[in-house]
Amino acid sequence: MPTNSPNTLVFIRHGIFSSHTNMSALEATVKGILLGCSIDNSSYSWNDPVLQSGIRLARLVLQAVQKKGAIQKILFIGHSQGGLVCRVAVTALCDPKRLLDVLRARNAANEPYYNIPIQELAYLQSDIVTLGIKTRMKGIATLATPNAGAFTFGQLAIQAQLAFFAAKKIAALAGWSNFDELTTDKLFRILQETKVDTIKYLSISGSGVNRYSPISSRSLSQVPIIKHLGLYMELPNDLVVEDSSVDLSKAPMPSEVADLAQQYTHIRSYTNCTDVSHSAIHHHPSVNALLDEHLSRW
Repeated sequence: MPTNSPNTLVFIRHGIFSSHTNMSALEATVKGILLGCSIDNSSYSWNDPVLQSGIRLARLVLQAVQKKGAIQKILFIGHSQGGLVCRVAVTALCDPKRLLDVLRARNAANEPYYNIPIQELAYLQSDIVTLGIKTRMKGIATLATPNAGAFTFGQLAIQAQLAFFAAKKIAALAGWSNFDELTTDKLFRILQETKVDTIKYLSISGSGVNRYSPISSRSLSQVPIIKHLGLYMELPNDLVVEDSSVDLSKAPMPSEVADLAQQYTHIRSYTNCTDVSHSAIHHHPSVNALLDEHLSRW
C-alpha cells in the first residue's frame, strides 16, 4: 500500500555486468510504494572491490543527509552484488568505529584492498556519529544476493576448481578486483566482526531452477564428462546463487546482524512454482509485492 514518505531516502544498487538503467523498473516500483521519497539509483564501478564500493556508498548517504537535512528514514535495496555493497554501507554507517578497527587490524601487509576503505571511513567517521546517521537507518533488502558467496570451491570438483582458479587470475588481470570477494570468505570475515542492531534485514531468493524444472544443475552434474567438473548446488537455485547462500541464517559464518531472529527475514520468491531468475528478480511482480509489504512497514 502506498505510504507518504517525503523524508525518506532510498539507495538502490545494481549487480555485476549491470548499471542503474537495469534498476529503473525497481526504482519506479519503490516510488509507487514510498510516495515522495528521494531515490539514489546510481551506477557504480561494479568491478571494484565490494568493500570499497560499500564505503563509497556510505559517503553518498552521508552527503545526502547533509544536503537534505530533515531525513527521518534511510533504506537500501541491492540486487546480487549490489546487496553486498549495501551491507557494507549499512555496517559502515551503523558501526564505523568497529569496522575501522577491524580493517586496521587486518592490514598488516599494507594492502590497497584495506588502505582505501580505511582512509575513506576514517574521514567519514566523525560526521556519521555527529549527524546521528544510525538512528535514521531503518532497513535493507537484498535480492538474489550471495550473502555467503557465489560459485564457491565447495560447489566444484577438483578439475573445475583448477579452471576456476585460473579464471580468477584472469579476472584480476582484467581489473575485476571484486571477483575474489564474491567467491571466498574474505569480505564475510570482516563483516562478522562488526555488529548492526535495530536495522531490519530482508533477503529474497529466486528459483530459476527448482525441483519442478525440466533440468537442473544436479541433473547436469551426473552427465559423465560434466560429472568430473561439478557443479554441486542445492535447490532451489538460479545456477549462480543458491537459496542457502542468499539466506543469512544458513551462512557458515556469523553476519553483522546482531539478532537474526528479531531483525532478519528470508523469503523464497517462487510461490506456486513461479520461476524468478537471477537477472529478472528485481522487477518480478511477486518481489514487488514483498517489497511493498516490508518497505512501507519499515
